[in-house]
Parts: sequence; structure tokens; C-alpha cells
Amino acid sequence: MHRIADEAMRYLGAGGDGASTASGQALRAQVEKTLAELSSTPPRYTLTICEVQPGALVSPAGQRIPTPGTLAQKMLDHCESAAALVCTLGADFDAKLLQLQHRSMADAVILDACGSAWVEHGCDEAEIVLRSKFPGKHFTARFSPGYGDLPLQIQPDFLTATSAMTRLGVTVNDRCLMSPRKTVTAIIGISDAPMEPSHTKNCAACPLREGCIARESGRTCTEERINT
Repeated sequence: MHRIADEAMRYLGAGGDGASTASGQALRAQVEKTLAELSSTPPRYTLTICEVQPGALVSPAGQRIPTPGTLAQKMLDHCESAAALVCTLGADFDAKLLQLQHRSMADAVILDACGSAWVEHGCDEAEIVLRSKFPGKHFTARFSPGYGDLPLQIQPDFLTATSAMTRLGVTVNDRCLMSPRKTVTAIIGISDAPMEPSHTKNCAACPLREGCIARESGRTCTEERINT
């Protein structure tokens, strides 16, 4: 839980030296308490192994997830298959956040950050399971619609191909925004050949890349989360 709290503190902009102040320590204590409460409802996820074709992933049922742009082309180069991951905290988290926003916006901000860290933890757990199912394979860093030039517009196809609407209750609106709010979609390439470092340390697709403490110290959070 310590690492997940670190992640939540980063979302709150209170990582690094900020966590050593009295106010930072108090915030850290509240973050850890909030995460302890969230731990009773683990994230839910689904993994769909797809065939990599030019410009698309194809599910076992033949449903296509378009993968336009250079990011997907680069990340999936030399990959014959890829996992389409959907991970969510569910509607209960959204309801709890909405209730808290009416009582204390400061506490709601902390819960929101903890939710982001918690759903990323769910993605990490799913990735560990994926790796265990494909021993001897090599994997790209996960990358998501909405980052780089991989558009959000593929979300409806993503949810359809993974059956996330029926399995997890995840929906998408006409602006390609998903509900429940704390839901992540991501692609993880699977290859027989070792990956180039740029494929496994994909900071370019990370929303926290600016001011990232891990990057400043020459590490990546992918290394920290998956290899420890």
C-alpha cells in the first residue's frame, strides 16, 4: 500500500520534498486512511487477447479495435498479439465521490487522487496476471486511448471488443468519456522478441510525465510497479 500512497501523493502534487513537511505528513496520513478504506473494494478488470493487424486489434470474436497513429504502430511493432485491458472501480466509487463533494471538496480531491492510484494498481495487478499467463514472452508498457496520437474515439470499439459493458458495467458517451469515472482502457503488446527500451518505458504516454519524480531520478514507474 505504501507505493500506491506514493502514487496518490503524486496525483495531489505532494510527492518528493513536499511529503516531508508537517502538512505533507498530515496529507499522507489521510491518503493512507482513504486507501485503506478503498482496499475493501478491489478494482475489477477484464483482459482480452487480440491479434495485431495493420491498423487494428482483432478480438477472438472478430471485433476490431482501430489503432490509428504512430504511437500504436511503434508500440506494437513486432507484436503478433496484444492484450486489451479494461479496469474500473465501478459505480459505487462514483457515488461515494459525489456524496463527498457535497460535504468537503478538499476530502473529495483526496479521494479522487486515491481513486486514480487505486485503479492504476488494478491495472498493475491485471498486468502481473497477464505476464504469468504468457511465460517467456515480452511485453510493451501499457498505453491508452487519449495519449499520443491514439484517439479517444476508439473507446466505443474498445468496450465492445472487450465486452466491458456487460462484464464490468462500463459505458461510453458521445464525447468518448467512460462511466464509471475511474475506468482505464489500455493496450499491452505481447511479443516473442525482447522489446526496445522505448517500448517498455513509455513515459510519452503518461499523464504525470511532467514533473515526475521517478523520471527525475532516472527510473520509470513501470519498472517500480511491475518488477517489484
